[in-house]
Amino acid sequence: MSDDERQAQIDFLIAANARYEARLTRDEGHIRELQDSFKLLVELARNSDERLDHADASSARLEEAFQTIADIAARQDERIRALEGKS
Repeated sequence: MSDDERQAQIDFLIAANARYEARLTRDEGHIRELQDSFKLLVELARNSDERLDHADASSARLEEAFQTIADIAARQDERIRALEGKS
């Protein structure tokens, strides 16, 4: 291999390394953006889970309240029927 061929290979490797470095630098920015986006998605998922948990608890309290109202209404119906039977 001649000195010119060797120099051409060295120049090629230097240029390829420079392209790789440039791509790596660009990709590092993209990776940081993806990491930030992922962190945001995780936070949104946590917030959503917390809201769903809160909604489930609120729903359970509402169901209990409706059941209490239904029980009171049933007792009132029984009282009314009892009063109507006495008349």
